[in-house]
Amino acid sequence: MSSEESWAEAFGRMQAFAFTTVHGLMRSQVHEDGATEEREVEFWHQSPDRWRIEDELGLWYLDDGERVLLRTGNDMALVSLTTHLGPLPHPRTVLGTVFGGRRVFGWSDDFTRPLGSGTPVVVAGRRATEFRLAATPGKRADKPYPLRVAVDERTGIPLRVATPEAGYVHEIVALDVDSILPPDIFEWRGPVSTATRDERERRRAGQNWAREQDLPVPRWWPRGVSYSPREGDPETGAFRATLDVNGLAVLFRWPCGTALPEKWKDGFRQYPLHEWADEEWHWALLVDTPLSESDLARVVESIPRDR
Repeated sequence: MSSEESWAEAFGRMQAFAFTTVHGLMRSQVHEDGATEEREVEFWHQSPDRWRIEDELGLWYLDDGERVLLRTGNDMALVSLTTHLGPLPHPRTVLGTVFGGRRVFGWSDDFTRPLGSGTPVVVAGRRATEFRLAATPGKRADKPYPLRVAVDERTGIPLRVATPEAGYVHEIVALDVDSILPPDIFEWRGPVSTATRDERERRRAGQNWAREQDLPVPRWWPRGVSYSPREGDPETGAFRATLDVNGLAVLFRWPCGTALPEKWKDGFRQYPLHEWADEEWHWALLVDTPLSESDLARVVESIPRDR
């Protein structure tokens, strides 16, 4: 059997695999920004959409089929009512269970070329075959290392998805399939914070408001200008818009006597800032390269008055 046929057979078993319940432990390792984070979580899952995940601090993530809760700080926060993909590391990264209409084993679109017919390995005390998959040539130059996928011989369950060279490992270290779970395992009777969801809804409302406005932004730039609205506050008229120019340019406006929303500064604090004010508004123009006095004056002059 060729490497392509071996992998196609294994991948077909992975896609065909189904279970009612599963309980296990997953170890993860992710390397980002020069640091490696390791974590182990215990999880319970009931098909199609119920999840409970615990780490060393206790309950971390809960999906009871109607709402999704995620630990943020010391609180269990309401993240979403439905179709929340879940935080990383999440066991569905390995198990590939269908959720919210998302693709199953979406990584297979990037890693399409099997390198060999598979190697026998043991994962979580179970015999498995590990396949090495290379990225599509010319498509994923940012993924130079092969992805390793270990498939359980008996059930077709994927037990490990890893790129060790890149410091990326998600591995099931204990697994019990179709076990009887405690009847209250997907329940949470404690307090629930709605701050995360409320802030997301406020932000979405502000973004929608900003998109609907004909925002007063510069109509002149040294090389021409258009804009994309990013944030807005329908109550005050404050907004943040990215100017579509040659280089970075972000325009901020907020009422005089108030402060620029702190969250609007994220990601831009290190750049130069031109500031000015009129009788009603305070303005700031964040740029990667400061404008000359004459160019800045033309930009400010080109901003239309509110109608």
